[in-house]
Amino acid sequence: MNSSAPNRQNILYIATVLVAAWLWMWSIKLGFRPSEWVWATVLMWIPGLASILFRFVLREGFADVGWRIGKIRFWASAYIGPLGLAWLCRVSSASLS
Repeated sequence: MNSSAPNRQNILYIATVLVAAWLWMWSIKLGFRPSEWVWATVLMWIPGLASILFRFVLREGFADVGWRIGKIRFWASAYIGPLGLAWLCRVSSASLS
């Protein structure tokens, strides 16, 4: 494998995620009406499912994924960051109304 192969794989992965998310949102715009939690859940799962698909197709395996628990500061930022962003969106949308 040459040095540009990982770059091509990364670009292909990003393009796949963007196209899949765009198609999902386009289907909603065309009239497919799942409940809010369904469309948000599918949209959040697209990158993970694409990653699993790429790992199987490219035969990379899962040994280097890193399933360890990790440090508490990373867990805290993983929970507090999205909650803070959701709160910020809620406050800003309430102030615009």
